[in-house]
Amino acid sequence: MAYLIGIDGGGTKTQGILTDIRGTVLSQCFTGATNPNDVTLPVAVERLSEICRRLLHEAGLTEANLPETSLFFGIAGGINYGPALESSLRELFPMAEVLTVRSDIHILLSGEIPEGDGACI
Repeated sequence: MAYLIGIDGGGTKTQGILTDIRGTVLSQCFTGATNPNDVTLPVAVERLSEICRRLLHEAGLTEANLPETSLFFGIAGGINYGPALESSLRELFPMAEVLTVRSDIHILLSGEIPEGDGACI
């Protein structure tokens, strides 16, 4: 079985969701802000790590399932801290099949403009 974890990390709250490859939601949870511009890089990494572990736990999974799991983090502040966040999270989850950190701008654009040209304000 393959799993997907998606994290929308913001300046006021962070939402995470874990699904199977078919899109069936297995768990969802929230935590505090994870924008490293506001909460510092170590706090952001700690909260992102915590939410991933909670998602796995609430779905009845463990870190042993991470080789079957792709993690995507869309984080406010990802433009400035993307490489540092990705490096820190890879250290915590080295067995994850795929681990990607982007700015939350990617979430906005892909959610609002899934195909073709467009703009978001």
